[in-house]
Amino acid sequence: MTTLSAFLEWQTARFAGQPALQYHPRYRTLRWNHDELAEHAAKLALALTAAGILPGDRVLLMSENSPYWVAAFFGVTRCGAVLVPLNPRGTPEQIRRIVASARPRLLLRSARCQRLDSSLTEWIIDVPGAPATAPARGDATTGRQPSDLAEIMYTSGTTGEPKGVMLTHANLLSDMAALSQAVPLDARHKILNLVPLFHAYGQMTGLLCPLLGGCEVSHIAQPTTRAIQEALSRVPATHLILVPEMLKTLMDRLEQRVGRIPGLLTRLLRERIRARISTTLHTI
Repeated sequence: MTTLSAFLEWQTARFAGQPALQYHPRYRTLRWNHDELAEHAAKLALALTAAGILPGDRVLLMSENSPYWVAAFFGVTRCGAVLVPLNPRGTPEQIRRIVASARPRLLLRSARCQRLDSSLTEWIIDVPGAPATAPARGDATTGRQPSDLAEIMYTSGTTGEPKGVMLTHANLLSDMAALSQAVPLDARHKILNLVPLFHAYGQMTGLLCPLLGGCEVSHIAQPTTRAIQEALSRVPATHLILVPEMLKTLMDRLEQRVGRIPGLLTRLLRERIRARISTTLHTI
């Protein structure tokens, strides 16, 4: 595996027809298998090439977590463009500074995200018939190299304003290989991802490593306590991807509800909640 496109093609051959992604927007469930993910990514790559996006061009991606985000990640890098993921909750000033720094050619966004106050062309990635999902002809993978820039991830770190971290195909794939050795995954595992994919942590633990293992990943658009509880009731999750603060908030709110029940019943329910999380979910 030398590039992200080669990785996806390899995965599709290994896990053809098997479930890859799940998403539950409002009252319906969207499920893609590995073939459908690869098809969406290929269509986007060809549409980008047909629209004049060239290797090395920057393409912004602003969306909540969803299968469409994942398809955009692979579609942009497949055609040789450079992905610049944005925080959909970023302030207008933060986004303006990233746009000025990255100098993108195009914005891909979900229908839930508002238009940018800029002259950029925008494509909606999760509406049927949008340019980003229109079929096209040709091969958009020619000439990709491991050393090619795949992504610019803006992160503030500890020094204030976000700075662009330049990541190649080789950077991302080597990180994936190292992490997969530390936390082995396979097709038996069901992943519930609560970490945003515009973060490096989210991309490794909620996208690349699960795909490598052939896991099905469920994404939540807005990881509220209620949405997480509903997802846990639908998804037979073996692995929950989050940060410690999210787990603490979830436990605090559950225990607040349990705390209204007096005496022994309170203690028994609290122990049951803690046991369920500690025995059925492996937190990455």
